[in-house]
Amino acid sequence: MTSILKNIIVIAGLLAIAGIGYYLFVVERSATVTSSDRSIDVVVAAETEGFLRRLRDLQEISLSREIFGDARFQSLRDFGSPIDRVSFGRSEPFTTNDSPVSAQNVSQ
Repeated sequence: MTSILKNIIVIAGLLAIAGIGYYLFVVERSATVTSSDRSIDVVVAAETEGFLRRLRDLQEISLSREIFGDARFQSLRDFGSPIDRVSFGRSEPFTTNDSPVSAQNVSQ
């Protein structure tokens, strides 16, 4: 084959690859975006309606302080355990509590 024929084949191949790439990345994406816009709108509308329904339910709740005076509330006991206050951090952060490491042990 002559060099002109090889050049034509290479250019035709590159144009074919560029055309396929253009179709896959530009034309195909624009088609899926326009077709899925309606489905996205439907999903967003459904989620918004659910959120608004929950918001209305929460706004209808009325709280009163009468519950704190109720005998059943007064009889509740706290089973929590107190948390001991400890200092933050350690003097040597890379040691474990089980085996203290000194500079002499590390250098050996």
